[in-house]
Amino acid sequence: MLSVKGQIVRVVLICVSMSLLSSCSKSDLSRSDATKLIDQVVSKADPITLHLDVNGSCGIGFEKINSNEALTIIAFWQQKGLVDTWTINNYNGRSGRTKLACKLTSKSQKFVLKPNFAGYTVIIGKRKMQDVTGIKLNDAGTAAEVIFTHSAIPEGFGEAQAVFPESLRKEKLFSSANEGVALLALYDDGWRVENVKY
Repeated sequence: MLSVKGQIVRVVLICVSMSLLSSCSKSDLSRSDATKLIDQVVSKADPITLHLDVNGSCGIGFEKINSNEALTIIAFWQQKGLVDTWTINNYNGRSGRTKLACKLTSKSQKFVLKPNFAGYTVIIGKRKMQDVTGIKLNDAGTAAEVIFTHSAIPEGFGEAQAVFPESLRKEKLFSSANEGVALLALYDDGWRVENVKY
């Protein structure tokens, strides 16, 4: 038989245990849970792409880089077997820029999306979820803004990211940790990702 004091301690322990168990329900959102949910969305996200202009075959007229930088990128792509031959075309029109025209190889076709009259959209990478750095719940606890980091894994034409100028690397998210925001909502069966911004 427990003493009165022992019975009180036992009741208190049971109450505390029940309180802890009831607070750990599917309405709680841990960083680990948020990471798993966001990773499911990030891993299925559209690839990171780059548009290549068309001029005859494939004119690569990067708006934000000069012809020497473009030449370095094309030489890398040629070394990797993604482009075959290339030529330099000088345009003195309104743009006043140089275009480097190249012919894509059959090896590069698996990285080409949406070829059309204006050019090619090519795959340069995919996103990879890293960590959740913060969770902000609304007052009702039914919506959350989750801040997370992600990086870009180069593939296809993006394998040249090492020779991309810094401005292009930043624009296409090729840095060690980029910040994103995910909006989550609480449903009767748990949390769901509503929106992700990279």
